[in-house]
Amino acid sequence: MKKVLKKGKRNNRKERLVVYEEMRSLNENSTRIELIQMLIPVGLQTIEEELQSEVSKLAGSRYTRNHSNLKRWGCNEGSVFLGDHKVPIAVFCVRDIL
Repeated sequence: MKKVLKKGKRNNRKERLVVYEEMRSLNENSTRIELIQMLIPVGLQTIEEELQSEVSKLAGSRYTRNHSNLKRWGCNEGSVFLGDHKVPIAVFCVRDIL
């Protein structure tokens, strides 16, 4: 049985030029991407602080025995969107004990 040989494109200069232009634009945007990646942990820390302050408003500070009907009740897995990325975080629970 004969094998059929595939002939490759001989003139793919245009394709190479397109790939080169994409790589060049990627290098120009790399500093912007690096800055965004450095800001993601700061954004996560801010979100966690906001969640903690909300729980503190509802249930009081940790390990205190106040006479509120709302108590801290563990945490669940959750996620937030930072830009285009979905990032996992811990969501703290508050429960009404009555």
